[in-house]
Amino acid sequence: MMGPRDQRLRTDYERMLRLQGATSRMTFRHERRRPGNGAPDWYSVTFRCKGIEQVRGDDPQYRREHVCEITLSLEYPDLAPLITWVTPVWHPNISAPNVCINAHAWDPTRFLDDTVVMLYDMARYAQLHDQSDRPPYPYDLAAATWCRRYRAAHPGCFPLDQPLQQGLVARHQQERVATVRVVRADEGDAAEAVARPAQPVVRLLPPRREDGGRAPGP
Repeated sequence: MMGPRDQRLRTDYERMLRLQGATSRMTFRHERRRPGNGAPDWYSVTFRCKGIEQVRGDDPQYRREHVCEITLSLEYPDLAPLITWVTPVWHPNISAPNVCINAHAWDPTRFLDDTVVMLYDMARYAQLHDQSDRPPYPYDLAAATWCRRYRAAHPGCFPLDQPLQQGLVARHQQERVATVRVVRADEGDAAEAVARPAQPVVRLLPPRREDGGRAPGP
C-alpha cells in the first residue's frame, strides 16, 4: 500500500502527463531516484517559448528552449521542490542554477504541474519581480536593474510569448475540428462517440499581469 508521499508523487506524475499531452510547449523526462513505489521524484522539463539568455549592452539576446530540473525531496510536498535551471537565462528571479519560487510561502496543496506552469511563465517574462526595495526580493540584482530600465524604455515589452493556456486552447480547438470532420464523413452518432477526443483536465495558475504582478521571491 502506498504511503501519503508516494500517493502524492503518483498524482503529480499523472497530472504532468496530462499537461504534456495537452501542449507542444512543454515536455519532460523523469526518474525515480529514491526508494518507493516507482512514481518519479525527479524531472527534467523543457519549455519552448521566447525568453532571454543574456543581454549585450542593453539589448536582450533571446532563446526559445529552456531546461530546468525539479527534485522532489523526502520532505515534499511539505517542503517546496528544488528547482535547478540548466540553460542560460537572464531573469530577476533566477540566478542559474538557482531559482526563486518563494519557498518560504510554499503551499503543499500546489501540485507539480502548477509549479511547472509558473516556471514557464518565468521563462517568458510573464512572472517576475524586479523591485529591490520590497519583498519578494530579486535573486539577480543585475537582471532586476536591467529589467526595470528596459520596461521603462519599452512599455508593454513583456511578456515575450504566449501563455501556456493559449497553447492548450488552440489544441482543443483543433481536436474539435477533427471530430466534426469525422462525424460529417461518417454521418452517425456512433462515429461521433468514437471520434470525440478525451479532454485533458489541467489545473492552471491564473495568468499574471503584464507588468509582472505578484511574483515569487527567494
